[in-house]
Amino acid sequence: MKIVIVGAGLAGLGAGVALKEQGISFQILEASAEPGGLARTDVINDCFFDYTGHYLHVKTEEGFCDLIKGTTDFIKVKKQSAVLIDKKIVPYPVQYNLKYLAEKYVHKIINEISVLREKAGEKTETLSQFIESHFGKTLLDLFFKPYNEKLWGRPLDELPKDCLGNYFPKIDLELLLKSAISDVTYHGYNDFFYYPASGKISAMAEALAEKVKENIIYETEVTEIDVKKKICYSHNKKYEYDHLITSIPLSQLCSVFDSGLSDDSFKFTSLRNVRIVIKGALLHGYHWLYIPDETVPFYRLGFPQNVIDATCPPGCVSISVEIEENRRLSYTDEQIADMVVRYLVECNLIDFIEFFDVSSILIAPAYTYCMEHTKVSSAAFLEKLKRNNIITVGRYGMWKYFSMEEAYLSGKQTARLLGLGLKDATSHGNKIQPVD
Repeated sequence: MKIVIVGAGLAGLGAGVALKEQGISFQILEASAEPGGLARTDVINDCFFDYTGHYLHVKTEEGFCDLIKGTTDFIKVKKQSAVLIDKKIVPYPVQYNLKYLAEKYVHKIINEISVLREKAGEKTETLSQFIESHFGKTLLDLFFKPYNEKLWGRPLDELPKDCLGNYFPKIDLELLLKSAISDVTYHGYNDFFYYPASGKISAMAEALAEKVKENIIYETEVTEIDVKKKICYSHNKKYEYDHLITSIPLSQLCSVFDSGLSDDSFKFTSLRNVRIVIKGALLHGYHWLYIPDETVPFYRLGFPQNVIDATCPPGCVSISVEIEENRRLSYTDEQIADMVVRYLVECNLIDFIEFFDVSSILIAPAYTYCMEHTKVSSAAFLEKLKRNNIITVGRYGMWKYFSMEEAYLSGKQTARLLGLGLKDATSHGNKIQPVD
């Protein structure tokens, strides 16, 4: 029985770990020269830059044991994040820190929340309607709308209400109202996170890859899949399989099948991550800042050294900038860097002396979603893949808004079930066949 896993990101590595635990042979085909997918780290001017912020939140015992206890040394960090509104710091989340907003906003928000209580349960279709039904028009216009439109690269009225998955914050009306007059304690899903003590998220992926290193073939990009013959092609090489576990983006897999889906069924954003290294100093302790300000194109700024000193040498400041690619096209990396530094200096958040380095990477796809009218046909496509012994895993393979833990477990749990099914079939003398 031949099992091929496409991709040595967290989902693919999770699948490999599960199969190895069951004593089942497999191969992992990885396009790049290193594991991790987007859970990787680049070293630039002696500073460590992940592929945007990759901070680990775990909800399950299995995730904790495999990713934290089972890989590398981690530190536990209390999250520190804020929003810049009118170039002033407002602790995140905005809706539970109303006392930091200008009084003109607070009165409107409270009045709107009172009205919303009476309209609870009204049907909504778009992300804009959904957010307004929870937090009111003022909070929508002040933060949620401008921030998310910069992130998604399109109007919120064009986005489905569930595109944020399980990460849309639940509302506590009493806490919201109380925050208008005093500090409150809000326990979100990610009050704390874990991060490798080395200062590199790649340390986790590398440790996972070490467990299945004999099974990974690097620099092997899958360029074609022959579904009928069950062969993966990588340029002039071919790899036969009986079962295929893949983290290839669904948008690309559509071309392998007569999927019946339009080219834009699986929608996504493209993200430009600009990495800046300067000589200077940080004047704040936040790990990242949300920027809803519509006068600048970037929507989030990360400060890795505020998480752990190991990411940056003394006397330097590293800044990780996130900007939706279509907005970025009007600017060079250097122009973005200059805008970011000027913005932070104006807000008294950094001391700037000179630039050491500016570079960027493109992440595409970045954030994914499906439109409502394609969800049924998309689900049917996934079932068709399964009938042909192709199982998709991970954020892009399943086209879901996954955390790192969820991506890893999607691969591990899928492969575990596959392995159990194969063993059961073998013990009964059956050979599993694809279904047309």
